[in-house]
Amino acid sequence: MEKMQLVGLSELRAVVGAGAVLSVTLVGVDDGWMTRIATRTGMLSLMSTRVRAKPRSFADPRSAFTLFRELGIVDLKIDNRSWSPEQKPILGAA
Repeated sequence: MEKMQLVGLSELRAVVGAGAVLSVTLVGVDDGWMTRIATRTGMLSLMSTRVRAKPRSFADPRSAFTLFRELGIVDLKIDNRSWSPEQKPILGAA
């Protein structure tokens, strides 16, 4: 499996601006949603804004949808094989 490079938001903006993003996948994990970004030069993942050198995890995928839409990426794939709805609700619990 190819190693994923962590990038900050400004770096991702540059990659998107260069037209180098091939696909974006949101991967469900126990405690949230991670990003897997395929580019012309390899795999990337967004870096945590709180703990550098750690992948960013979105508690709610709608936050990721909003972020990627703002970046100009509107076609996202979802991989929910490892996401467990009972672990953490995707939407606000009623």
